[in-house]
This record gives sequence, structure tokens and C-alpha cells, in this order.
Amino acid sequence: MAQNKEERKQSQLISNRRWREANKEKIALCKKEWYERTRPERNKHRRKYCKEHPDKMKQNIKNQQVKLRQQVINGYGGKCFCCGESEALFLDLDHINNDGKLDRDKFNSYRSFYRWLRTEGFPRDKYQLLCSNCNQGKRRNGGSCPHEVSV
Repeated sequence: MAQNKEERKQSQLISNRRWREANKEKIALCKKEWYERTRPERNKHRRKYCKEHPDKMKQNIKNQQVKLRQQVINGYGGKCFCCGESEALFLDLDHINNDGKLDRDKFNSYRSFYRWLRTEGFPRDKYQLLCSNCNQGKRRNGGSCPHEVSV
């Protein structure tokens, strides 16, 4: 009897899996409709939670920022393009063509800029990772890092 019950349960699971495979679009549409229908209530709950737990929210935001920055650092190789420095605290994202103002005008925060970089697959034609020394040296030296300039 127990085995028969297990067999029925297993058969039902397989049947459910097949139905989900055959109805992926229908499921996605239902999820989207549910998401839109319940958005006001979920937003109300989120605002209430944020007011009741400000310390947790600040810590969550900080953790997300650290994680996003680390993803960008890893996406650009994890070390200075010029000298090889790998300490994350020293690394900056450099605009190769010195056109950072365009991105500052386009994006309202570094987080939205970092998210865009992640979405675009960390484009290397306009951006590179430099340590603070190389980045400042490049700025002060007319666009090239002092390591690259032959003495």
C-alpha cells in the first residue's frame, strides 16, 4: 500500500513537471499579472518594513553596494590595468577617453552606472580598472599613466 502511494505521488510530480514545461508562457503571464495586481500592497508592506527596521535596511543597502562594486572590479579583471595593484580599496574605474562627464550626466548614481556596466557585459573599449595612483597620474599627466611614459 505504501509503495502504491509513493508511486502515485511520483507520477503526480512527473505529470506536474510536464504540464509546467508545456505551459511556460501561461505561467509567466500569470506571474506577471499577479506581480502587477499585488504591487501596491507589496510596496505598502515594504515601506512599513523600511520604517520599522531602518538599521537593517541601511545594512542591506551597504551590502548590495559592496557586492555590486566587487562585481564590477571582478568584471574588469580585479587588478589595475597599468601596474597590477589588486587591493580593492585602491581600485577605481577609469574612463579611457577621459569622457566621464558624459556618464555622470547620463546616470544619476554610480549604482545605476555599475548596473549598466554589468548589463552591458563590462565593456572594455571605454572603461578600465586603475589603482588610485595610476588614475590620478593619468589625470595629471595629460591622459597617460606615468608608468606608460618612458623617461
